[in-house]
Formats: sequence, structure tokens, C-alpha cells
Amino acid sequence: MSWFVKSFGARYRQLYSHRDEAEAERTLALLEPSSGWSARLVLDLACGAGRYGRALRRRGATPIGLDLSPVLLAEARSWDPSSMLLRADMRKIPLSSGSVDDCLSMFTSFGYFDTVSEHALLAAEMARVSRGRIVVDIPNPVALQRNLVPRSERELDGFLLREIRWLKTQPAQVCKRMELVDASGVVDEEYEESVMLFERSQLVEFFEPHGFALRRCHGSYAGEDFVRDESPRQICVFALGEA
Repeated sequence: MSWFVKSFGARYRQLYSHRDEAEAERTLALLEPSSGWSARLVLDLACGAGRYGRALRRRGATPIGLDLSPVLLAEARSWDPSSMLLRADMRKIPLSSGSVDDCLSMFTSFGYFDTVSEHALLAAEMARVSRGRIVVDIPNPVALQRNLVPRSERELDGFLLREIRWLKTQPAQVCKRMELVDASGVVDEEYEESVMLFERSQLVEFFEPHGFALRRCHGSYAGEDFVRDESPRQICVFALGEA
């Protein structure tokens, strides 16, 4: 079973509590002034509990959330019962061609799969449903490889959360194992992640054949320009034609 089928359950929001509403607000403001989202239909891939969807709605957009996790989709619906939510694999988006203005893939949701061909399929699906813009937010592999912290620990709800990270090659991936250790030192729960890494030029190769050109790339959620050797993130904005 793929890691992303197992890992996005009830604990996920606790493990990533620092990825919050404020971060979503800052990122959307970076991508577009508030008025620029008004009346746009926006697909949020791997939407989780819907933090980007709620921020989009506050800006006058109509968000559609898509995720594979029934647990996170249920939480998203509890926050906003009227929200449009789809449970599906994002490699096969259940929407008609050109049906949304924007397609967002935030916080490393582009990279979940094991092969380049699967990500090419994902890019083709994102391009198929979008009639305007595509945003892809992924780590910068150059900076990640230089600055990777192999091991860290922090307290979480009475447990010690131990995070162990390592890199793979061919294909390039960053992997992480998270262990929740109880007071007696026993590992009570553990989760694993494995995300494929892509450079900006590879993203261009994915989307350009479908008519989407790279318009800009930010290097962090604070909005700095992307610098290949330094930036922690690649927040890439692609547009179809003159969009």
C-alpha cells in the first residue's frame, strides 16, 4: 500500500500543526491580491482539511477540494458543510476539461508517487482541467540536499515525536519516518513519507507541452525570488497562453 494512503489519517493535523491557516493566507496573498481571486473557480489538489479552500472562499473564490483521505475530507466538511469536496486520486481528476480557472498543488503534494511517468500523468491532468493557471509548491532539491536535518525531536501531546530523514537517488526522493514515542521509550505509532524531488526545469518540462508557461517562481512563502542554491521552496506559477 502506498504511504500516502496510510499516512493522512487522524494524526496528520497534529503532526503538521505548523502548516496552518495563516500560512495559507500568506501564500494566497503572495500569489494574487485578494481581489484577484474573486469569482474564480479554484481546484485545490490534496486539499486535506481545507485550509486553502477556506482562505480562498474568504477572498471571494469558489474552491473545490480534492483528496484521497476520508478522515481529512470529513474534517474539511465539518469546518464548512457547504464546501465542494471530491474524494479521488489526483492522477485521475473527476472534472471535465477546462472546468476550473486555477489548479493548486500546495505544500509538496506534487511528488507523492514513485515514478516520473506518474507525475507526468498528474501534470497532464492538472493541465487538462485548468483554463487559466497552475500553481505547484514543492521543495527546492538543491537547498534540501544541502540543509537536510537527518534527525530531530519535539514534544507532541504527551509523546516524543522523532523525525528521521534521508535522501534517495535514481529517482531523487526525500524520505521521512515519524515515530511517536511514549514515556517508557516505546514507539507507539509510526508513519513514513517518500516524496520525489524535481527541479524547476523539470516542472517546465511537465507543463510546457500542455501550453502552460512558467510566469514566475518564488523561493519561500514570504515571497522572495527563487534562488537555486538557497531557496527552501519552489512556488511556481504557470499560465495557459496569456492568462
